Amino acid sequence: MEREIKFRAWNKTQNRMVTFGDSRVHGVVTNQFLFSHYKNLMQYIGNKDKNGVEIYEGDILKASYSGSSQPPYLSVVKWDETECAFTFGNAPMWTWEDIEVVGNVHENPNLLNN
Repeated sequence: MEREIKFRAWNKTQNRMVTFGDSRVHGVVTNQFLFSHYKNLMQYIGNKDKNGVEIYEGDILKASYSGSSQPPYLSVVKWDETECAFTFGNAPMWTWEDIEVVGNVHENPNLLNN
């Protein structure tokens, strides 16, 4: 099965997230002028949350134990070079259906301060 390669980046001049599909990634990454307008190129990890929302590096995910009184766990999706995998904090692994994208580090950094 072939995984879809997509990226997104925070556009510093427009203060918004921009997504790049396969055909546009090379042009943005290799064009220094365009790339200077973007911050933190973030890769699509190939999975979706329980609502069908694509998960990217830099997304803030919420996971909770069903039927538990424990508060939801929030963490950021990151690439871990030692594991060669995308990680979700150091939380126990849940199935993807139990995880929900609630924001990202550029538009919702306040979510991590709670």
